[in-house]
Formats: sequence, C-alpha cells, structure tokens
Amino acid sequence: MTSSPGLRGALLLNGAALAGLALRLGHLVIVARLVPPEAVGLAAMAWAVAFMVGNFTDMGMSSALVRETRDTADLAPLAASVFWLQAGVGLALAAAVALAAGPLAAVYDEPRAAPLILLAAVMIPAGAMAAVPWSLLQRAQRFGRIALCDTAAQAIATAVSLALAWAGHGATALVMLLVVQYPLRAGLLLAAAGFRPRFRIDRAEIARIWPYSRSLLGAQILGMASLQIDRAVLGARLGAAGLGLYHQGRNLAMMPLQLLAWGSAAAMFPVFARYGADRAGMAAAYTLGSRVLAAAAFPVYAGMAALADPLVAVMLGRGAGWDWSPVAALLPVMALAGAVKGALGMVGAALMALGRSDRMMAGEAVTLVAMVTGIWIGAGWGPEGAAWGYLAAVIVQGAVMAGLSLTALGLGAGGWLAALARPGLAALVMGIAVHLLAGPAEALTGSEAAALALLVPGGACLYAVLLALIDRDLIRRALALALRRGAGAAG
Repeated sequence: MTSSPGLRGALLLNGAALAGLALRLGHLVIVARLVPPEAVGLAAMAWAVAFMVGNFTDMGMSSALVRETRDTADLAPLAASVFWLQAGVGLALAAAVALAAGPLAAVYDEPRAAPLILLAAVMIPAGAMAAVPWSLLQRAQRFGRIALCDTAAQAIATAVSLALAWAGHGATALVMLLVVQYPLRAGLLLAAAGFRPRFRIDRAEIARIWPYSRSLLGAQILGMASLQIDRAVLGARLGAAGLGLYHQGRNLAMMPLQLLAWGSAAAMFPVFARYGADRAGMAAAYTLGSRVLAAAAFPVYAGMAALADPLVAVMLGRGAGWDWSPVAALLPVMALAGAVKGALGMVGAALMALGRSDRMMAGEAVTLVAMVTGIWIGAGWGPEGAAWGYLAAVIVQGAVMAGLSLTALGLGAGGWLAALARPGLAALVMGIAVHLLAGPAEALTGSEAAALALLVPGGACLYAVLLALIDRDLIRRALALALRRGAGAAG
C-alpha cells in the first residue's frame, strides 16, 4: 500500500485552500481598518462559546464513518442515523446556548457579548449537518469537492461580512462571517456528496460504533476546549480590547497552519486507516507526512517571526482611532507556537486511524490543563504575556502528543526529530537572513510593503535552495508521490 493518494489529496486540499487563505487574508486586512480591537474581542467571545459547545455534536461518530470498511452503499443506514442524531443534538445545544446567552456574557462581565453569542448559536446545528457529508467525501477521497464547497461558502460569507463591516456593524459583521458560512457550507457538502438521508436512527448501527466514538468524543471535546479556552479566559481577564489584540495576533499566526495541517490531516486519515495492522507501513507514511508538512510550515513561521513588524504594519495597519502595532510583539511568539504545531500535524490522524482515541484524550487533557495554566498566568502581563503562556502550553502539548503517537506507531523520538531537523535548519537559516535584510530592504524600497514584496519571494527562493541542498530526498519523494497517477487519486 502507498501513501501517494493521501499526499496527492493533501496537496490538492492545500492548493485549493490557497483561495481560502487569500479570502481570509483579504478579510483580515480590510476588517482591521474598519473594526476596532474591542469589537474583535467581543466577536471572539461569541466564537469561543459556539466552537466549544458545537464540538459536542460530532460525538466522535464522523471519524467512525471514515474508518468503516464496508462499501459506501452499505453505509447508508449508519450515515443516516449519525446525520439525524448529530443534527438533533446540534439543535438542542443551539437552543441551550441561546437561552444561556445572558449568563454566558456575564461570565465575561461583558453584556454586549450576549446578542453575539445568541447569533453565533446558529453555527452549532449547521456545523453538525455538515459533518456526515464531509466524512463521506473524505472517505471517498473526493478532496476536490470538499475544497470547492469550503471555498465557495467562504467567498460568499466573506462578501457578506465585509459589507456589514463597511456599513459599521462592527462585531456583528465578524460573527456573521461564520453564521453565513456554516449553513451554506453544509448545503453545498450535502449536494456534493449526493447524500439524501432517510429520516431514521438505527440504534443497532449507533451501538456498533459507539465504543470507538465514545472515547474519541472525549478527545474531541478536550481538544476543542484547549483550542478555545485561551480566548474564553482572556475575555474575562483582559476584557474585549485586550482579547481583540491577542485574537488578531493568534489569528494571523495560525492562519497558515489551519490550512496546511487541516488539509494534510484530512487527506492522510483515510490513508492511515487503510493500513490496518500494517504498523510499519503506517509509521513510514506518518514520518513522510510529517516531513512534508514541516517542510511547508517551518519556513512560513520562520519568515513570520523574522518580519513581524512590517507584517503587522502592512496587514493590520491603523484604523480610525485605533492601532494594531502591539500585535507585532505577539507575532514572533505565536510563530514559534505555529512551528511546533506544524510538526504535530499528523498526530491526530494517526491516532484516530489506530483507534487510540484514549491516547488522544489523555494528551488533550494535559494540553487543556497546560493551556489554562499558561494563559491565566501569562494574562497578568497583558496580551504579550498571554502569548508566552500560549507558547509554553503548546510546547507541553508537543512533547506529550508526539510521545503518545510515536510510541503507538513504534517509532523512536530521535529518528522522527531527525527527519524534521533538515527542514527546520533550512527555515532557521532563511529566517535569520531575512531578518538581517529587513532593515536595508525597507531603506532601499522606501516602504514596508515594498520591502515585504522583495523579502517574501526572496526568502522563499533561499529556503527552496537550502532545502534542495540538505534534504534532496524529501523533495524527490514528495514530487514523485504528488505527480504519480493511480488508483485512489482525488476527485
């Protein structure tokens, strides 16, 4: 068995996601000039609630669909049962959030967050109804259709959000970005998958996958909590304006990773699952996938850390009465966290394919504790201190999750780290060179934007040359797998 379909799928998803990245960057650049930090913080409070609560709807069942060995036609009763169960749970949770919007806003000590939390509750059932068609497309490795649906929904939602922001609706415009995107995405995915579920819930089918789903549910809940708890804690500790600065720094830093890691993990999970008992084959695919992901993520974050000041000045700029320049102090710290997360991009897919959701849950529990502790302590020093607390928690997460996945696969930590060392070294050298050239480039061109236009492609070329010199094998294998045609190609 070969991992080439997964790597081709990852390249397809990540390539198509460049359109999504352009949309998100465009939205970020324009909104930063229309919406102040305080309004961004209010929207982040609502998002944190919706994301954490919405994660309960999956119940670990979508991944169970991907792991099924039955033909897709034979999965119809299970898929329909999971769909309607998730939709029902989503509607119930949305109603609960709507009723609790006031008390939840009181936890933030911010009554203006209540109507935004109420609005964001729409995301919960919409996200639930997208899970099964997304999993069916993932299982069939129809990654092109997934990318098209996601990009189309994001484009329309971005246009709506920007129009509202331009009209002066502030935090509401930001929340509406996902309120529009989630239902539209669900409808497109249902159409793309050709999924028309009969209205029934087969208890026997649900009971059969529940042992696997139950433990994965715990890992998913803890994982989403660890992703959102920083904004929940900082909303209460720093207030809306402080959270807004932190959120923009974290959002800017994690944007590339969300695209790279999501596409790679989504493509590789069904590939890992098909290795079955072939632990050695899965370990080899895991190592290669980690190397490819690191080779893509490390230079992005090295460049981001090296060019934090001009990046923030160009991307976020200034608004009418507010300044985003404090984000520049957060960005190098967040970039380090992004690099660590980039090295862990294959962990979740591998552990789910192995059926080791117990390890995932243990790792996410440790991560959540580390995140709460780090953010709570760091918040005493404002948004920048919170960023350092976030980095400390991510380092703990990296050590724990890497250890759990490597031992499950029978891999040694030394060999795995050595596989990532060469992309890391090339990215480090490139980052240092770009940082040293930033001042002269700005003096030569006369503007930060022009300096970035010179340094970013220059840094990319330097990194490509360095990687070709010190890790030619990785480039050869990645290109060979990406270009190979055969069964399992993404459709």
